[in-house]
Amino acid sequence: MPTKNKIPAILASLFSFWILFVNLSCKDAKVDALQANGNAWHLQPMENSKDSGKLLTFLAQLDSTQITKQTLNNILLRSKTHDSLGQQDSVLFYDRLLLKYSSKTPYREYIAKARSYLAYDHRITGSTDSAYYYYDLAQKSYKELNDSLQVGRKLLEMGKIQFRLADYHSSKQTITEAIPYLDPINNASYTAIAMNELAHNFSRLADILNAEKYYRKAISIDSNTENKALYTNNLALLYQENGQYEKAITLFKELLKNLPDTIEMTEKARFQHNLAFCEWKLYGTNPIGKFTESLGIRKKAKDTWGLLSSYSGFMDYYLDVKDPKGRFYADSLIQISRLIKNPNAELSAIQNLLTKNKATALDLIPRFLTLNDSITKNRLSSKNQFAYLKYQDQQEKEQLLTFKAETAEQKATLIRQQTQKILLLVLFVVMLLVSFSMFYYLKQRHQKEKLQEIYRTEKRISKVVHDELANDLYGLMTSMEHTKNFEKTSVLDRLENIYNRTRDISHETGGIDTLNYTDELKKLLSQFRNDDTVIALKDFNTIKWKNLEDEIKITLYRVLNELLVNMKKHSGASVASISFKQVRKKLAIGYADNGKGLKTPFNKGLGLSNTETRIKNLNGTISFDSELGKGTKITISFPI
Repeated sequence: MPTKNKIPAILASLFSFWILFVNLSCKDAKVDALQANGNAWHLQPMENSKDSGKLLTFLAQLDSTQITKQTLNNILLRSKTHDSLGQQDSVLFYDRLLLKYSSKTPYREYIAKARSYLAYDHRITGSTDSAYYYYDLAQKSYKELNDSLQVGRKLLEMGKIQFRLADYHSSKQTITEAIPYLDPINNASYTAIAMNELAHNFSRLADILNAEKYYRKAISIDSNTENKALYTNNLALLYQENGQYEKAITLFKELLKNLPDTIEMTEKARFQHNLAFCEWKLYGTNPIGKFTESLGIRKKAKDTWGLLSSYSGFMDYYLDVKDPKGRFYADSLIQISRLIKNPNAELSAIQNLLTKNKATALDLIPRFLTLNDSITKNRLSSKNQFAYLKYQDQQEKEQLLTFKAETAEQKATLIRQQTQKILLLVLFVVMLLVSFSMFYYLKQRHQKEKLQEIYRTEKRISKVVHDELANDLYGLMTSMEHTKNFEKTSVLDRLENIYNRTRDISHETGGIDTLNYTDELKKLLSQFRNDDTVIALKDFNTIKWKNLEDEIKITLYRVLNELLVNMKKHSGASVASISFKQVRKKLAIGYADNGKGLKTPFNKGLGLSNTETRIKNLNGTISFDSELGKGTKITISFPI
């Protein structure tokens, strides 16, 4: 009887399981069908909201495991399609969609792209706060991806936004932070942009000497003739704004004389306008003809930002000669400023009008006060937001360091527990491997003793330099000081003797703090940096320096020192880049500069020969790639 009653219950359970299986199978089949039909939706035109609704329905029915790279690429392509059509609202919609769905996946590169595109979307629409926020998120994403160039580019954009909001000190700090991430060898244009932006900030902070220096750096770094022309124009404007009209006129004339064929007419119009303005200020010549010619070019090209400069020039001239047209061009300038949503230009126009002809501008005083209050509040609000984001970044870094320390401690404890258990199981294996281990140990110890002997020899040579060469040189100096008519040939012979003995010494040797090794390396590099030499580090912090043996640290220090000494003494480079990469148990170092290069085949000399010997003693390799006029590249690799 009890057995009979169980049969219906068992049948009911089997039936319920079958229903559940069918439902799950149908759901999977439905999603598969949606995927099959949806893979090409980015190629299909969406002419109404119904089509967009189909897309959203398709995406809504995907869980995080069903979102593929193809899905994200489709969203991205749809965004680019609308961008090519100038449909900014749709671009913003799809970029937000990309961020939403990429955040559900492990594809971090798409998260970085989405944040970067959203930052750009907000920047071109004037939403500076949102643009700064997304650029900040984007540079964090690219740091996680170890994409140094993109990190530098996003920091540059953040610095530009701070500059537009008159936060010049913060802008300078952010741009300085960006420079080490940029690639001054393969992407020199971005380094030049950074120099140009720094110059802008120094100019606004009334530091004219530094502004001039960094404009000249931008001109020298960028090889593109069009970019050089724009940076030269900025330098000339610096002279113009500070009343150095003769210098400005010289630069503007050189620009117009040597214009590259590829430069746009609007840029030529800009240079002509600026030249006419300076000649008016210096010589009193009438600039209206040149102003009118430049204005016509800008109107034809629909260069609304260029119109600001044209109308400003007309306004300044007519207000100075007390012509009623000054108010007309001031109104034109105000109208264009409102059209392109540039309240700073509008405020400047009203202020200029009130300063030079207040009687004709009394009706603009309320607008001036409103604008001034609004701009001041917006700048203050943005500064506070930027400061808060910086604070958040610092807090996140501290929390991450704390988390890493705690995780490392937990892992260490777990490893200790596992090790104790494993040791009991593998004890008998150890006995079999004792002979092999002893052989390996003796071999390693021999290699270490060999390296240690080299370093002891270096220290001994250092003592010889101090006790012998330095004393001989001092004796020669003393002799020359107290001998009125010393024999030139004798002095030269003694100097040659000291020089030859110095050449025989492989390198100076001194103590290196291997416990604070990263500080030692940074201190070394700082000795070779100056206003004329930029040294960039790439992926320096990705190397686990504390895990390296002292002999490797000392050898690497000596090698880098020798390369930088050669760069300073012989190459004439203005930019050098050093990259680090750890692949499993090997450390790779890449060195490159834009110096004068070497003849091939070239004589390595004592210094580079010593460098090669050091690397070979570590069982490593070193290769040289250099041509006259094309700089030098050196690749080093050794086991760690």
